[in-house]
Amino acid sequence: MSDRITQLQDLVSRLSCSFSESLAVIGQFSKPQKFPEMEELKRLRAEKRLLRSELKRRKQVVSDLPINRGQKVLESGQPVNYAAKFAKVIVELSAHIDTIVDTLPDPSLSTDFQARSLEILQEENEEAAEKLDKLLSTGERLLKKIREARSYLANGYLEAMTTK
Repeated sequence: MSDRITQLQDLVSRLSCSFSESLAVIGQFSKPQKFPEMEELKRLRAEKRLLRSELKRRKQVVSDLPINRGQKVLESGQPVNYAAKFAKVIVELSAHIDTIVDTLPDPSLSTDFQARSLEILQEENEEAAEKLDKLLSTGERLLKKIREARSYLANGYLEAMTTK
């Protein structure tokens, strides 16, 4: 039981790390979104316009700066699909967590039911011990008979050899 709980804790920890990493990647590579209904954004837009006009006066063109479109490109020229990778990891971890949770004992089982189950197991254990004792005593009796028969045969063989 404790093994499964430890596994569950590890998987939940890995899942939270995956969520955290995916949010960091989203924050790093996603395009900024506009929320026109918010006053703070309106104020920021006004400040941005002022900065743009000052940059234009200094003959710096903001539109020529490289802008990341939300996908990192590998050296081979292929874009990396982080969303699919993180989704796959999160789904796999969730499936493992579901499996482990399904194997945990049902918390609705009452202590009376558990106590009765332990009593039944104890009775079965005692019955099995009695059967084992009977088999052991039977085996010891048979071993004693086999030794007696072997001794009888060995003595008979020795007598036959000495009379020849």
